[in-house]
Amino acid sequence: FAAREGAFPEESIDARDLAVADYNGDGHLDVVFSVRNGKPRYYQNDGDGVFTNVTDTLVDAEVIDAIGIASGDFDGDGDEDVFVPVFLGADVLLRNDDGHLKVAAGAVPADSAGDHCAAAGDVDGDGDPDLITGTWAADPSTTQRIERVLLNDGAGVFTELVGGFPELNERTAGCTLGDVDGDGNLDAVFINDEAQAIGVRLLRGQGDGTFVLADAKDLPDVGQTGRRPVLGDLEGDGDLDLFVVGPGADSVYLNTGEGRFLWASTVVGLATDQDYGSGVAAADVNRDGHLDLVIANEMAKNRLVFGMDGNLSRDASADLPEAVTDSRDVAVADFDGDGYPDLLFTNGATPSLLYFGQAR
Repeated sequence: FAAREGAFPEESIDARDLAVADYNGDGHLDVVFSVRNGKPRYYQNDGDGVFTNVTDTLVDAEVIDAIGIASGDFDGDGDEDVFVPVFLGADVLLRNDDGHLKVAAGAVPADSAGDHCAAAGDVDGDGDPDLITGTWAADPSTTQRIERVLLNDGAGVFTELVGGFPELNERTAGCTLGDVDGDGNLDAVFINDEAQAIGVRLLRGQGDGTFVLADAKDLPDVGQTGRRPVLGDLEGDGDLDLFVVGPGADSVYLNTGEGRFLWASTVVGLATDQDYGSGVAAADVNRDGHLDLVIANEMAKNRLVFGMDGNLSRDASADLPEAVTDSRDVAVADFDGDGYPDLLFTNGATPSLLYFGQAR
């Protein structure tokens, strides 16, 4: 990888999660960052991996306090919209109007406050992307600590499905969706960073927007707390495995079939460093047909681990050009259109970084 100098301007600091899509329809991948105590930041790509901040002119939103973000064509008009789960305040849907991200008034429930994460997917099988959200709160007794299912009416207006999730009452830091048991319905994974609670929860989708808690034996509790879960097929056996990063050790849970998982970090050779991982992407970075992991660390150098036949012992972090130690999230995508996967890291105290993939 080679660092793309000047990819992002200096003000791209203090970014949190990111969403990637061609928001203005010019054929190049753009990005939107969630920001603590600021507008969501919108950067348009010139096609060569140089990003221009168009937030002031093309984002109609007030200053909000957000960490998570989710992207999808929520109103079915052919372009990607952005959902921002707001940590302090009401959630926001930014509808894409020819590359202009505008707040869609009344599109999400006004009382959906305190959310920390979101994931988009069709959880009720009607063909449009719905949303799940998870709430984080410093006070364990707060009544806001709930997970929500927000069903899409097809036009980008969301209604909370009461009883969509069983009551977990945990401090949710991250969430994701995927069909882990192969029944055609999306399932949900929630991760929390509260040591007193069960760290990772699997909830099985019923296909109608509701979820039931999986049996405890289907996802073992190994004392894992975390910040971010991601699903991907590490073994190449056709089912989704689970990766978790966070303030504790990074972990791998292998899917043994029908959505039953075994903790397997040692078996697959993943070094379980405690580097306070805050973001993770699972993708075939070196184009060898095997899933790799890219980990954004908040208190140590970012990590790149190449996968091979279900093994994650090949640490390739030395291939990353810079020893950044305050990253928040990471995405893998081809930002310059050359056919090679690139890596984009959002950071806290330094500008976001773009690494161009190159032929090995």
